[in-house]
Amino acid sequence: MNLELKTGAFTFIELLIIIVIFGLSLMFITPKIAAKFSGLNPVEAGINNIINIAFLDAQKTKKPVFIKGIKGTNKLFLDNKSYEIKDIESFQTVEINEINQPGLDFYIGVYPKRFVDSFKIETNNGIIKSNSLGLTCEFSKK
Repeated sequence: MNLELKTGAFTFIELLIIIVIFGLSLMFITPKIAAKFSGLNPVEAGINNIINIAFLDAQKTKKPVFIKGIKGTNKLFLDNKSYEIKDIESFQTVEINEINQPGLDFYIGVYPKRFVDSFKIETNNGIIKSNSLGLTCEFSKK
């Protein structure tokens, strides 16, 4: 009996190992890629969440609701609750409706007719700007 082995082709076991390695690689890489392309930023997500809570309160009461911030911290306050904004250390300078806010406290108005005061907040590592008609904000790193 003359048995010749073909060379140049992968065996079933080798292909199976390659598929397993490829699958494991995708399992670890996919969440990182999805987070990068989804545009979700912890700063934007945190502030947008607070704006949405304030908007629901404003619609319910039919009155403006104000989000309080304090320069030198990374916290916003709404209805006696404190919200810490992740990935920033502190709010440094604040403009609301294109007016520089003196002092430590600042207030962002959220109105029942679906808009929010225009704001620009400089932080230690970026700038947060509002999109007044969309009830959202954008964060750009320095």
